[in-house]
This record gives sequence, structure tokens and C-alpha cells, in this order.
Amino acid sequence: MRLFRLTLFGFLVCCLGATSGVLAAPAYPPSRPALSVQLNDGHSINLSLNDLTSMPKRVLTTSEPNDSTVVEWTGVDLGYLLTHLNIAPDSYSYLRLDALNMYSVMVPREDIQRFNPIIAYLRNGKSMPISEYGPLYLIYPFDLFPELNAQVYFNRSIWQLSKISLINE
Repeated sequence: MRLFRLTLFGFLVCCLGATSGVLAAPAYPPSRPALSVQLNDGHSINLSLNDLTSMPKRVLTTSEPNDSTVVEWTGVDLGYLLTHLNIAPDSYSYLRLDALNMYSVMVPREDIQRFNPIIAYLRNGKSMPISEYGPLYLIYPFDLFPELNAQVYFNRSIWQLSKISLINE
């Protein structure tokens, strides 16, 4: 009987622990590096959420990729970030974006110049924990440009963004 109670108690503790983690996912630490930008010379620049939130912010209200739910995204313009880091548009043809979940995608320079996507750090005014596709999410203005409602652009809207590398081809 005692073994049964201990087993039941252990099971309940595990269930409650798992449930509480789902309900209250921790936010990403604002001073920890969240984004690494790999330059052509082999050097990298690491940026924290504090670094990104200190830059001019842009609010973009648009539908989520592959969904009709309208979301208010807050972040920094990708073009602004590159300019702020003294990265000239002619120093890359593509950006390779890598996510924490090992997904990667190539974004052509023309996308940045034409569509002005943002690196969002807030979704509907709240930070995004890793478990909720954060802390960073590249978002295109899907509702402003009908041509963006295509799978190729949904694929380029990368969540859990962690690294940007310059590719010159």
C-alpha cells in the first residue's frame, strides 16, 4: 500500500510539474545573447533582447503565416538592423537565417528591400518564450502585399530565429 501511495504521489508531482511548465513558459532572459550575426570576415556580433529593444521599434499588424489570425508583432526592421551593424546591402546577396530548432532558410536581399520584414520580439505585446516560437520571429507584412501569401514566404518567416549569416553569391 505504501508503495502504491509513493508511486501515485510521484505520478501527480510529475503531472503537475509538466502542466505548470506548459501554462507558464519562462520568458527568454533579456540580457542573454539571442541573435548572432555572422559577418563575411568571420567575425560575429551577438545581440541580446535588450540590444534589440533599444533600437527603433516597428509594430506590424498582420496575419500569421499559414493562418488567418491577425497578430500585432513588435520588433526591429531587418534592414535597419543590418544598417545599424554597418552591413551594406551590396555585401550580401542572401541572408541565411538559422533557428534554434535547426531549421534554416535563405532570404534574398530583395526581400529586405522590397517587403521590409521585421525581427519580432513581441507577439500581441508579450515576449515569446522558446516554447512559443520565440524569442525572435522574422515576420513579413503578409496583409500589405498579396504576393506574400505564398508558401515560399511562409517558409521564410522563421521562428526561433537565432543566427543570421551573410551569403555573397
